[in-house]
Amino acid sequence: MTFFELSKVKSAIANSDALCGETKIVTIDGPAGSGKTTLASELPVTPIVIIEGVGSGHTSLREQVSQAIWVEADDHILLDRVVERDGEVVRDEMLIWKARERAYFELHEVKNAAQIHLRGQ
Repeated sequence: MTFFELSKVKSAIANSDALCGETKIVTIDGPAGSGKTTLASELPVTPIVIIEGVGSGHTSLREQVSQAIWVEADDHILLDRVVERDGEVVRDEMLIWKARERAYFELHEVKNAAQIHLRGQ
């Protein structure tokens, strides 16, 4: 897997084809807490639709997606980020979510289908 820098992500999006009419659709998927929302806020406002969040890399969307991005981070960071963001009350629920999330990513081969791979920090 090759991990990209932000400038290369922007270039890849700019140079990709619009596959949904004249609109480029970019998905940003990866585990909770990996940096998907942060990445989405860093990309330029243009005639690009960004669908960000777990599930945005689903197989049903792939034919219309110009660029699929996978964002990941070290496992020990993921849970801590979500708990820091949403509060300690979500910790137990997130442990269940993370198991289901992993199964979903594997079932739909979300990481393998992404053209761009990034590491959240």
